[in-house]
Amino acid sequence: MWILIGLVGGSVVRPARHLPPRAVAEGTFSSSEWKSLQVRLDKLPAFTCVDLEGTPLAYERDGEPLSIFFGGVERAQQELEMAKSKFPQLQLRLIACGLGDAYMRSQLGDALLVPAADALAAAGDAWNDDQFPLYTCLSLSTGGPAGPETPLFMCPKDASLWLDAATRKSSMGAAPLPTEQLQAMQVLCTSLDNIVEVCLAGREKEVCGDRFSMVPPSRSVAFLKEARRRDTSTIFPT
Repeated sequence: MWILIGLVGGSVVRPARHLPPRAVAEGTFSSSEWKSLQVRLDKLPAFTCVDLEGTPLAYERDGEPLSIFFGGVERAQQELEMAKSKFPQLQLRLIACGLGDAYMRSQLGDALLVPAADALAAAGDAWNDDQFPLYTCLSLSTGGPAGPETPLFMCPKDASLWLDAATRKSSMGAAPLPTEQLQAMQVLCTSLDNIVEVCLAGREKEVCGDRFSMVPPSRSVAFLKEARRRDTSTIFPT
């Protein structure tokens, strides 16, 4: 399901409802299609608290242990400070892993995947909080190593800034777009579940015209760059 959240003119449409998540089919995560998609999703960071040995901080749900992965670095930092005050002996720190890995763990019941607060807010009041929101503009593509790609964002602000830049570029005549395409410029919100379903079903080209390009949040990228400069223990694939 795709939800319109913003037009170039600034209009906002709130969804009346959101479709419930679909169960992941048995065998999904052992398939070659998932392994290929996970490589792409793992370009997006999710953060979790770990001890000195790199073991994720254990939480509990219905009597069962689970880890928590955060899509927003600010929320992850808040969790770290709270956990450090409760368990100073663990010497906790943040690490980043791929969103694909965190998503797989959450679907298998071993983890909880928490979206960034601004990503949830932009999705609207009727958004199902159990869903992880992502943002894109299906009418615009950029050049990629294997051809045109449609950027897919974790951060709604990044998506809006990218759309604004593309609109300005077109209006200046650098790369003029057809009127119909300019009118169709809009930021859309969809769920990570939906993206996984589309990609695994081989419907990417049908949905976006080419393939999705995963764009990590600019704030997370800045945090990881600074963390690497100070301490190489903040793990994330380069």
